[in-house]
Amino acid sequence: MPAATFTPHFTSGTVGMFGGTKDGKEPYVNLKTGIANVNKPERVSVTVEDMRSMDPKTTFAKNGYEFRSHVTSVTPEQLAHGNDSPEAKKIIDDNYLSEVVQIVKEATGGAEVIPSGFQLRTQVQDGNDIVKSKVATGSLNVVHVDRDPETVQPRLTHKVGEERAEALLKKYKGKKWAQVNVWRPIGDTVGKWPLLLVNHEKVPDWDYDTHMVRISTIDDPAVQRRGAKGHETILKNDPRYVYHYASNLTIDEVLVFASFHTDPKMVVPHGAFWDKNSPEEAPMRRSIEARCWVFWDEDE
Repeated sequence: MPAATFTPHFTSGTVGMFGGTKDGKEPYVNLKTGIANVNKPERVSVTVEDMRSMDPKTTFAKNGYEFRSHVTSVTPEQLAHGNDSPEAKKIIDDNYLSEVVQIVKEATGGAEVIPSGFQLRTQVQDGNDIVKSKVATGSLNVVHVDRDPETVQPRLTHKVGEERAEALLKKYKGKKWAQVNVWRPIGDTVGKWPLLLVNHEKVPDWDYDTHMVRISTIDDPAVQRRGAKGHETILKNDPRYVYHYASNLTIDEVLVFASFHTDPKMVVPHGAFWDKNSPEEAPMRRSIEARCWVFWDEDE
């Protein structure tokens, strides 16, 4: 029997990246007052390849991200209402996060995988105002990474405690470690604002310091929930980027990607993009993203 052939499938659209500041100074946003010096995001036109039609497929081991099937035992209603009460959150923590840990172990081959909580998202903004989005929803409507070398350790300490964080960093000193995101739609198939993943393999000098911008966040109300952060880390445009997504993602599928990695080549900037081929009647995207800490025995 002849080998299966794949016809690449692409779509086009726009995505937001760092658009500079109004005064040429270091970027900031005050999340209490809404005062900021950042411009609206640069609207970057993108051609995005569908991961479903790729051959070979991307893998976490090679690319820092992959697309896989997984049927969860947790219902869409339980996922959607995971923040409604302590009892609802316990269902996610006890059942869904245990599934996520197994997904991450299989995808990454990590020596140690530790769950780090979850967040629910509803993509309702138009992507044209980073300040309004951050102030109103706490989420970023531009391409970003969740943590960088400066902000990742406070997050680890906040989630696992100072003593355990120090023990992990000592145990894996000089080894690779990461924060890994498992992203799943809730309910409806994703038809609007799909998640875009940025591949920067063609940018050999790519690093957090060279291709991302730190936007200082002042009076951030999320500090109590997620620990001190200090800034958001936003992607700068580069024409060498390659863009991927998974079309019509369902609740029985997940995207697994490194939202922080000690090896910059493996971290995956990501964000919702406007797909020009999205049906007008498509519902707004709802999703749950669950994160894990992953430690490997391999040296950096």
